[in-house]
Amino acid sequence: MLNTHAEQDSACASWSAWRAEQGKDGRADSYASNVEQFLNRIMVLHVEQQNRFFELFYERYLAAVEAAKRAGAFDFGVEEIRARNLRSVAEPQTLFVDPASGARTTLHELEGEVDVERHTFETVLGIYAGEGFYRNQRSGRIYGVGLHLDTRPNEARLIGVKGPRRGLERSELAEKYERVDRDEARRWWEAEYAKTPATELRRFHILSAPSSRSTTRSWARQAYTTSKSPARRSPMAAPWSG
Repeated sequence: MLNTHAEQDSACASWSAWRAEQGKDGRADSYASNVEQFLNRIMVLHVEQQNRFFELFYERYLAAVEAAKRAGAFDFGVEEIRARNLRSVAEPQTLFVDPASGARTTLHELEGEVDVERHTFETVLGIYAGEGFYRNQRSGRIYGVGLHLDTRPNEARLIGVKGPRRGLERSELAEKYERVDRDEARRWWEAEYAKTPATELRRFHILSAPSSRSTTRSWARQAYTTSKSPARRSPMAAPWSG
């Protein structure tokens, strides 16, 4: 971690120098989207600088992925369905028929049992709750709270009994949450953990189409929005030749 302004300035100067060197012959633009080249280049830096650059890169990578998902532009590729007792819950629905070939893009809806991501109190206490435990004043639910990346000092990271960690503005934390002591948090957490099932049902939406991925991509969003299932939606872009 680079904690001082001098260290950060040194890292930024190293990055700027590398970018300027690549830009002399017009290579900077071609390297801008080449992750492998970027990771290879930062290996010449000191370890502390490498760590810092990678943290910044990974933070921006996650933000770019989330933005693409929200815009419906993220290509999930072919995903493995990690579920037990899969079964079809609806008749396949034809979304599109190619006027030239007659090839069909079809939506299939499946349901299966998946594991729930649960977190014990001891795990959260030892790893994720560096700033203690806070209760949402509206829902009454308690979360472990820890530091975000050092590039986001105005945010905290929250984790609950189940599900992944998430970011929260510190102003919202102060306004909508109240701190609770460890013993109270433990009692609530262990009771909530005990009644949280280890598995749950989840629905998956799969597109079948000819081998051309362009056909599947163009109808992926429609496949997702067409479904009216009240269960949790998990769109899958998994084309195969039908």
